[in-house]
Amino acid sequence: MVVEFLLGFVDVNAAGIGKARALDIAKAKDPNGPVTEALLLAGARPGPEPQLVGLTALKPLDTPPHGYVWFTCGAPNLAQSRGKFYHEIQILSEFHCSLLGWLSIDFEGGEVDDKGVGDDAHGWAFDGQRLCCWHGGRREPLQIAPWEVNDVLGFAIDLDEGQMQLCTDQQELTMPFKAHGAVCLDPVL
Repeated sequence: MVVEFLLGFVDVNAAGIGKARALDIAKAKDPNGPVTEALLLAGARPGPEPQLVGLTALKPLDTPPHGYVWFTCGAPNLAQSRGKFYHEIQILSEFHCSLLGWLSIDFEGGEVDDKGVGDDAHGWAFDGQRLCCWHGGRREPLQIAPWEVNDVLGFAIDLDEGQMQLCTDQQELTMPFKAHGAVCLDPVL
């Protein structure tokens, strides 16, 4: 088999992009498939179990074993309905589709469906790859620099005035938001 032959020349336990191992990705795509079988025969081992510290898995409800799954997590226990709040996120590694912002408590968690922060009426997100903001599945372009590893991003929100703000070393951007009725928002990524 070609796959088995090629694995003889590759370190099957080396961490790839996002520190995911080949076996984790193969099992997620097809647990009993030929690639998974070949990796197991070549001695591949799963990567370490990821851990969320201070965050809750929202979609899917379990933390995925690698970064190649659409994943939304947040801090629903910090949801507020009034006042001003701020949190920071430091980007420690490269990741795809970096939507960071806030969700209302009406956001429906559950199984993976490619809908996360900013994809429905219950989320607002800044996107540092596609250089835009998202709400209700609609994107608005922003004049921002792409986010890079080691950037520290500041997220401020004024729930009473209806404004969200993104602060980076280079700039500050404000995104107005409107929420109908009483809304409770929490930070998410």
